Amino acid sequence: MFYKLFNKKRKKVDDLGSKIFSNDVNELMENNFNVMFIPLFDLFENKEKFKLEYRWCSDYEYICLNCHYKYESFNTKYYLECLKENKCIIIEIKNLGSLVFTSCHRDDLFLVLQRYYKDVTSYVFKGNDTGGYFKILRNGIIIRKISSYLITEGIGNKPETRGEPCEYEVEKGKIWKVDMKAKSLKDMITDFYMKDVLDLFDYYVGLNNLKNDSIQRIIIYDLIED
Repeated sequence: MFYKLFNKKRKKVDDLGSKIFSNDVNELMENNFNVMFIPLFDLFENKEKFKLEYRWCSDYEYICLNCHYKYESFNTKYYLECLKENKCIIIEIKNLGSLVFTSCHRDDLFLVLQRYYKDVTSYVFKGNDTGGYFKILRNGIIIRKISSYLITEGIGNKPETRGEPCEYEVEKGKIWKVDMKAKSLKDMITDFYMKDVLDLFDYYVGLNNLKNDSIQRIIIYDLIED
């Protein structure tokens, strides 16, 4: 339902300069999104510069530089341009928590954050026209993961599921499973797409909560590989 709603608004235009935006938060969830929800605020404590490290793998290390962005009104085009430049956008939603958006080139940042904020249940949502990715994290551990053959910039994600079916799957009576006998990667999970990720987002976070007047603050960081 929500996927159809977004498709009515979406125009397939690659050049951001020629696209007309309505400048609302939902536009960041329309296509090719990478977002992590953490039910906390002030994630980076508004620090000027700091280093994030994934303790088990030195490949995931970033120097984070505060861009000192002053939020006045929502600007979809500017935020999409920031994501194309591999920046991290944190949108704080009142009484809810923080949405951390980044590009496919920097979404390994989520591996770092799941360890930094392991005392709460957090969620990762990724999707585009080729497939979807969903993860529930608690105590820094994957509780549930569903990933189809999601392709970003020519690179395909490994299809897999981990953990027990989540509340959404049980309630809807739809359990995603990997077909280990499939002849190709894209056929291992054939029924998990962006619309399903949006439905999961709506169930666990709430698409209706993404309103401009609910925005508490927007912080933008440069992510520089160390």
